[in-house]
Amino acid sequence: MKTTDEYEVDYRKDNLDTYIKKRRIRFIKIAVALVFLAIVGAFALKIIGIYSGGKAVMREAKDVRIGLRMVAVENYGTSNKVFDPSAANGLGEGIEMTVLSASDADGRINLLSWDDSANEPTAFIYEKDQYIVHFNANSDDDKWKVYYTYKVLSY
Repeated sequence: MKTTDEYEVDYRKDNLDTYIKKRRIRFIKIAVALVFLAIVGAFALKIIGIYSGGKAVMREAKDVRIGLRMVAVENYGTSNKVFDPSAANGLGEGIEMTVLSASDADGRINLLSWDDSANEPTAFIYEKDQYIVHFNANSDDDKWKVYYTYKVLSY
């Protein structure tokens, strides 16, 4: 038969074992929560970075539109036309560099269509880094669309 001291030692040992188990479980829960928060935080920061970069590139695209209109006014009386459908990017010779320097932009411009009566672009694409901005003046819903490209595979 056990004495009261032996029961007390067994009770303390059981208490210590359950205390250690509870501490381990608590530590694991906190560690999992911190890892989850780190992953969610990194994802949120990436989304915020993409969004703010998209806004900056869209501002540049709007400046490019103003630059296209400005260059069109400058070249109105000359034979140098802004829109050249036979060119790869839809712009006349030297127009892209003039527009980019006038608008402080450093992307690529692809002019898709031009309104001769208003002397302004009706559709163009501006590309910079991983962003693509598509402008369409004839669109009923959204005139400006910003896309972010993400490389999934590369061979």
